Amino acid sequence: MNLFIYIAAQILYLTMKKLYIFLSLTLMSLYGQSTIITVNNEIGSSADYVDVVSAITVATNGDTIYIQPSQISYGSFTLSKSLVLMGAGHNPSFSPYNSQIGQITFAANSGGSIIKGLNIASITNNQATINNVVFSGCRIYSSSGNPFLFQTATLNNWIFEGCTIENVTIGGFDFTNMDANLILRNNYIFAAQVSIILSAVPSGTLIDHNVIVNIDNSTFYGPVLGNNVTISNNIIITQASNNNGLTTYCGTCSFNNNILYAQNGGGQFPAAPGNLVNVNPQFESMSQAYGYSYDYNLNLNSSSLGNNAATDGTDIGLYGGIGIFSPIGIDSGSPHINTFTLGSSTAPQGGTITIHLNASGSGQ
Repeated sequence: MNLFIYIAAQILYLTMKKLYIFLSLTLMSLYGQSTIITVNNEIGSSADYVDVVSAITVATNGDTIYIQPSQISYGSFTLSKSLVLMGAGHNPSFSPYNSQIGQITFAANSGGSIIKGLNIASITNNQATINNVVFSGCRIYSSSGNPFLFQTATLNNWIFEGCTIENVTIGGFDFTNMDANLILRNNYIFAAQVSIILSAVPSGTLIDHNVIVNIDNSTFYGPVLGNNVTISNNIIITQASNNNGLTTYCGTCSFNNNILYAQNGGGQFPAAPGNLVNVNPQFESMSQAYGYSYDYNLNLNSSSLGNNAATDGTDIGLYGGIGIFSPIGIDSGSPHINTFTLGSSTAPQGGTITIHLNASGSGQ
């Protein structure tokens, strides 16, 4: 390649990258009046910091740390302040990469934090009081076991909304040591080779408008182990040949307006009044494997019995209720860029380059 052309191309690339960052920050300024700190660990980045730990060190309560997409994981870190950690979604349309995180450890004073649009391997805590934490639009994915590793502490009012939550080896999701008022809404939850998907959920838990999938296990005792739990408007799918229904290990639990589907035709669900029993939910598109895929369209088709059948009059499943599910991991309330393309790739010195930008999100 001609050296001049190569240098010009690199300048154009860096200019566009900086422009994207500028546009992202401009949109994020709508998000609130707190300080915005950027992190990018790729060489040549113009972000404020290259690692999350440094950004947390300088941040004050209420600040937003924008963790930009990268082909390199940002590793694990401890959160010791009440912050907003915001990625671009776990499958952003403008980048082949996402914001990959190893383990997030919640420490004292991290209550009230909001975690958005990140790809996270596991979540844990130290022995402290940590209340009022929100995960929104994240992919929480474990290839080696339970991604929730909660330690003995005081943990109340945690919300997981619009996330994909997956354990693809053996086991479900253990919420032991969480105290009260867990909310799981509008999530895709997938577990393999386990008889109960959500274990030891605390009293007062609400499980609403999720898709909950269990495969590769011969026995199914129900989606939940716990007491005083409301399970409503979900699509619950199992491949088990021995299906014990819903309430075997769920005491004083209420199951309302769920779709219950025995995918392989065997192990049919016993009668469950107030629910649609042994009914195919009829997604627009979904494979038989059921592990989450970006190729899925989990809206209900026009012939599904789940349309407008939820307790709130919306659709049963991910796209009803008050939560937001985005297949790429961005909730509609956060300012973000949807598409970013150049109308032309060349311009004379001092000339103009046309940019086509589509953005949405009104902030909060």
